[in-house]
Amino acid sequence: IMHVKQELRRPTRQESKEFPGNRIPPLQLVFALNVLFACFVFLPRVNANTRLEWSFLGAAAALFVFLFILRREVVRSGRKLHYEFLARPVHYVQLTMHTSIYLYWGWYWREVYHQIPLIIAQLVFVYVLDMLVCWSRRDKWILGFGPFPIVLSTNLFLWFKPDWFFLQFLMLTTGVLCKEFITWQRDGRRAHIFNPSAVALFIFSVGLIVT
Repeated sequence: IMHVKQELRRPTRQESKEFPGNRIPPLQLVFALNVLFACFVFLPRVNANTRLEWSFLGAAAALFVFLFILRREVVRSGRKLHYEFLARPVHYVQLTMHTSIYLYWGWYWREVYHQIPLIIAQLVFVYVLDMLVCWSRRDKWILGFGPFPIVLSTNLFLWFKPDWFFLQFLMLTTGVLCKEFITWQRDGRRAHIFNPSAVALFIFSVGLIVT
């Protein structure tokens, strides 16, 4: 009987090492990154244009609302959110190639280098959005280089001018949603079918041509 009681009191392996790599709680990580994203509004290039400034503030506010809704649902259901680092070659190889293109391109057209702060802001935006969308559907989010190909390949082809920069965030949002919802099972794991940035670029390019 004593042996049985000791077994009952012994924590399970899952309980004793509950997500040890998550030193920052998931929802706190999202909050911190979104605060960082909102801070980009203080960049001289951003606050010099009222519409660009409001594009950033509007995007940050939308993410905060999403976070509030997610937190309330997690508390109500008692879910345990977590994340796991996984660097996939398909992502960091694309990151390397895209970076090489930007460096070469910017050497001959310096406007590319001037765009870098806005590209970094878009990366933070996509990381936050990707976390929120993923955790709204399941408990585990993969921390890796996945947002880089979406942002860098999108910016290779289309930059919205400051007055219309809110469309840049909508285009990236479209890419993230395509990655999350248009999927199939491949080699035993769920993967997106289409290139997320290509789908978003197609939709917004057609919209621009039509309008």
